[in-house]
Amino acid sequence: MLKRITLLQRREDMEPSAFDARWAAHSAVATRVPGVLGYVQHPVRRALIEGGHRLDGILELWVADLETLIAAYADTSLADLRASEQEFLSGVTLMAVHESGTRAEGGLVRWVISDDPLPAMAGALAHRVGLVTGRPGLAMQPVHPAGILRLPPEAEIPAPPGPGRFSVYETEVRVIRPLTPPDPTLRRPAGTAPAQRRPWPATVSPRR
Repeated sequence: MLKRITLLQRREDMEPSAFDARWAAHSAVATRVPGVLGYVQHPVRRALIEGGHRLDGILELWVADLETLIAAYADTSLADLRASEQEFLSGVTLMAVHESGTRAEGGLVRWVISDDPLPAMAGALAHRVGLVTGRPGLAMQPVHPAGILRLPPEAEIPAPPGPGRFSVYETEVRVIRPLTPPDPTLRRPAGTAPAQRRPWPATVSPRR
């Protein structure tokens, strides 16, 4: 199973409340993408430390594997998804991540976003960032985050691990589609080949 975290920046001509409402409506389009196993929006309610990332929302999305994600977003029938994003976003940074640790539940959580690697922390859900991509016509973070933590709202904020940008946001947890792991008993039929890998439909960048 593959997890993707997306960092979102609203259009500058939109008020936060208008962005929040438009993003909530966008979920009806986004969850039509084939293969989505879980979809959770995190609207930013306040910046506890604004270290330069300037985020308005964070998205958690799960799919079965990388091939599923590539095939879904290369599908030309999803042009309405990309058109919808242009209506309320100015920046999108998409990151394939590996998560480990404890997943905090509840109405609010804290996100620590660091351009330097973050050490493991008790009670936190840690994310190691892998492939980073963007969307045509939308800005990406100028430096790709190396460490991301999801913390309970009462958790102590760790110290910055290095000289890079370091931000902490408190967000609402808005579960649009609860995570449903793929059925491990479902296997590819014998003698069939895996799905052909396609190019990423947007700019792919190594971490800078």
